[in-house]
Amino acid sequence: MFEEDGELNMKMKNILVLPLLCVGLSMSFISLAANFPPAGIDTTPSLGIFQILPLGGGAIIESPLLFDSQTKIGRSDPFEDGSSSDNDSGVYVCQAGTTTVCDVIGPPELSVKDDDFWVIPPLFTEGPIGTHEVHTQILQLHLRDSGECGTMSENAVRIEKVGPSFNQPRTIGEVEALPGSDGTFPAESFFNVFVEIDLDWPPLGNVDMTAINMAPLVIANNQLQKFPPQVVYIHGGSRDYPAPLIYDKATGTPLGHIILAGHGVGYACGGVVNPSAREMPTSLPDNSTEFLEIIDSHRTPEFPNDDDAPPSFALESVGCRSGSNWVDKCTRGIDIFPSKAIVKIDWLDTPGDPVGEPDFEIKLNDPNTVVYRGRVVDGVLPTKIVVLNLTGQSRLGKMTIRAGDGRWNGECDNEQLCSLGTVETQSSDSTKADSRFEIGFEIDIDTPSDSFTLHACHNEKHVVSIQGIVSLPPKGATYIPPSQKPIPLCKPDSDIPVAYLVDARHMLSITLKSFSTKPKNGSMKLKWKTGTEKDNAGFVVWRGQSLDGTCSTDPKNYTNVQAITSLVASQGTEVSGATYKMTDSNVVSGNTYCYALEDRDFSGKSTFHLDDIVSATLR
Repeated sequence: MFEEDGELNMKMKNILVLPLLCVGLSMSFISLAANFPPAGIDTTPSLGIFQILPLGGGAIIESPLLFDSQTKIGRSDPFEDGSSSDNDSGVYVCQAGTTTVCDVIGPPELSVKDDDFWVIPPLFTEGPIGTHEVHTQILQLHLRDSGECGTMSENAVRIEKVGPSFNQPRTIGEVEALPGSDGTFPAESFFNVFVEIDLDWPPLGNVDMTAINMAPLVIANNQLQKFPPQVVYIHGGSRDYPAPLIYDKATGTPLGHIILAGHGVGYACGGVVNPSAREMPTSLPDNSTEFLEIIDSHRTPEFPNDDDAPPSFALESVGCRSGSNWVDKCTRGIDIFPSKAIVKIDWLDTPGDPVGEPDFEIKLNDPNTVVYRGRVVDGVLPTKIVVLNLTGQSRLGKMTIRAGDGRWNGECDNEQLCSLGTVETQSSDSTKADSRFEIGFEIDIDTPSDSFTLHACHNEKHVVSIQGIVSLPPKGATYIPPSQKPIPLCKPDSDIPVAYLVDARHMLSITLKSFSTKPKNGSMKLKWKTGTEKDNAGFVVWRGQSLDGTCSTDPKNYTNVQAITSLVASQGTEVSGATYKMTDSNVVSGNTYCYALEDRDFSGKSTFHLDDIVSATLR
């Protein structure tokens, strides 16, 4: 009934977020009356600043003023809206050259067409057909805090050409003449921005982590008067321009939402010298005060925690909604949700023995499973597990099952962890669909005396499926293997099984964001949060007293089990969850109390969250 978008309790050093930018637009020093200039590279100074709302609460974090003396943006040759260059073959963007001369254009795999954009902003006016436009790409952006603007730290934002050292998607965009112009200016533009961010917070002179965004940061401006513009691009989280999450690049852990990002193209701090620029003065003007005044008009008020932030700040993806033929309408994007698994393993006494009955069953949890959705092709929606880290305790020690290669796209760089899937509409009912994954995985096991990794022998995939889902991500879905064929598990550099994965079932979106209790003034204070809620009528709080002082799922361990509330009405929606609070005053000092939540949907179905039992002792 509800799914979370992630929560993270981190020290300030681990939640800084992003020296972000809203990266700016392009173009040459010339303005032509009849059309935009031919393909080329524009080199321009720029300033950047950002605000982040951390997950888990806390004050909004703001970056220092960041500077780049030579932001490089490639342009295509101009073409007409609705032409094959726009929709079919795409158009090549200049990769090397000057404002007026393009030395390298292409290659073919780097063409840009409308279908390559993740998001075309709803306020961007497409057409009419025949309108002049160009496609663009940010080829180089290195925003730094290196002393030019009065402070120094290791905070940095970068965009580069995609390659071994930079694996984010391309940052591509479009410039289109506005209706009523002479075919050039005034013009509107947008970019889908993907960055890497070196984080130094508090600013102590070292990089604490590198962060990335998996969904695009959408920036736009409709007041371009010349190439290159002197303009400030502003991004603020809203339903038209959702506030994307950023993630720790190494672990995939979500850190917070980008709620403001400003990028001033043609702006610089005073006294900056740019000796290598071929197409601008070596001494750059100081217009940083003007830039900051524009940013000040867009700052977000301080929110004490993310419960109080507008729901639009929590939008990473609204998924794919239910309805007739909903799969065909599903757009490319990222879904993030909690998941659980129940895994059964047969540990062999002697490597190579045949499989037998499972020796143990493990419950595993992942608070932030990340799944990529591609574009629908011939009625089939391709999907891919990007990040899956299911963790729990087994009789051997801590166990983590990992899947997904960490890349946002539909291709795989790591075959061992490659986990591709599909969603396809049922032929008998267009409101329902069947989903399937072939999961490549590794299992990390930490014992008291050793640590080792297992993988599926011969790279065999774990196949799971579910029938009849009505939206993405599925609400309350359980993926099960279509057959009970055990998968042999081997150690690295060996094809002799040491264990078998006998069964594994993967459950989605059946967790709370948080549930807590604490004693205060002779009573118990309870609080719970949800990520999103769908078809949820409300909650009932249950209480019991533990016989041995611990809260478990064993009903024999409790006395005085009872519901202590009537139905607490749901306050959340499909887009955003809610925070609930209550006080239990019917308690006695010295006793330990255990609390569990039941939620009920509008059909009367109940779900007990027994994995989220909380306890406290009144003293």
